[in-house]
Amino acid sequence: MYDYYVFIRYMEQETSFLSTLTSYVNYLKLYINELISITKKNIPLLVVVLVSIFVVYQSHVASNDEYASTQNLLTYVFTIVVPIIAIFAYIVFVSFDRKVMSYIMGGAGITLVVFGIIFWLFNSFLTKYIFNKYLLYTVYALLAIVLLSIAYNVFKKYLIKMSGWIGLLANLVFYIPCLLTDFMKYVMGDYYSTPRSTLILVGVELGLLAFYFYILPFVRNTINSGAYPLLKEPKFLDKYVEIDRELKKERINQVKDPSGSGEMSYRTGYALSMWVYVNPMPPNRDAYSKETTIFSYSSNNRKGHPTLTYKNDEGEDMFFLYFSSDGEPYKIQLPKQKWNHIVFNYRSNSVDVFINGKIERSYTFSKNALPQYSDTDVISIGPKKGEDGLYGSISNILYYPFVLSKSQITTHYNLNFTKNPPIYE
Repeated sequence: MYDYYVFIRYMEQETSFLSTLTSYVNYLKLYINELISITKKNIPLLVVVLVSIFVVYQSHVASNDEYASTQNLLTYVFTIVVPIIAIFAYIVFVSFDRKVMSYIMGGAGITLVVFGIIFWLFNSFLTKYIFNKYLLYTVYALLAIVLLSIAYNVFKKYLIKMSGWIGLLANLVFYIPCLLTDFMKYVMGDYYSTPRSTLILVGVELGLLAFYFYILPFVRNTINSGAYPLLKEPKFLDKYVEIDRELKKERINQVKDPSGSGEMSYRTGYALSMWVYVNPMPPNRDAYSKETTIFSYSSNNRKGHPTLTYKNDEGEDMFFLYFSSDGEPYKIQLPKQKWNHIVFNYRSNSVDVFINGKIERSYTFSKNALPQYSDTDVISIGPKKGEDGLYGSISNILYYPFVLSKSQITTHYNLNFTKNPPIYE
């Protein structure tokens, strides 16, 4: 009898243990199935995170690559630009309905086309605008916020149920991403209720602001890229001033001898850009009764390459342009009481002169009249030493160690002719 009761109690305890074990196993199965289900649903999010980390790394590599905008450009397009576009498309796809998605994707496509055209038109020195540390830090922050916003939307129902310190920490981490999500919902709500004409006007205004604050400075920096400023701000023409000391110090106007001897020779292909303002005066003033120098790139006893002078010739305001040490000057009258833009575009055997964005004269040198360059050459403004100067100013003098194109000269004029004075920026 004793053995029978012991056996019954043993079996009751064993049944209770097996029941508990079965319950734990069933709970573990449910947990594993739920985990697998969540993992399957959020595989795209994991891919987005990994791709974002890869993009950040590639951006860092590109910011330290001097060939990022040249021979390695295509590589960074596929490793940075294409993944960003893919992430953007995925976020739009999972966050909005088809109608809103079509608007967003259409706007994004137009934006890409516009920036592609801009890049094609002004394809130079793009790296310093894209891969600089301040913009990269901003991109890092935005990537983190957007990723956390996606995570918040995916795990929202789990985050709401969290309590205690873990819940407080989760709410702190996802506070800003949550604000971003709410802001997007608010924007989309206003978007649906706003008249189409107002949206078009807002888009036009944003485009104009982008043009003024981004595209114009970009074009200006592109035009000035490679230029060496000899004089940035206006200076009166009342006295002689040399402005090429730093140019000579850095030997910008010299190149290595093409024969391979290693010696330096003077550059024969270059451009000089300047803005000139001369107040007309009667010829009874000494500086106006004879040719008075405004700008000169020459030796003391030579006419220059070039030299620009002015004279009140029998009541006519005449400007004289000397292109080399020999030959007669080219005479021209310029508009009065305004800043005039003058560009000398020198090649080895010819020179083009542009006045206010338009070509004025092309001159080909004979063999005996080629410009002669020497160590005694000086770039200066104002009259000769000891002489009276003109009533006027000269500003924004740039030396380009290469020949400018017509479009570059025209663009430079169009960007500065409204300024008074046209200073270097």
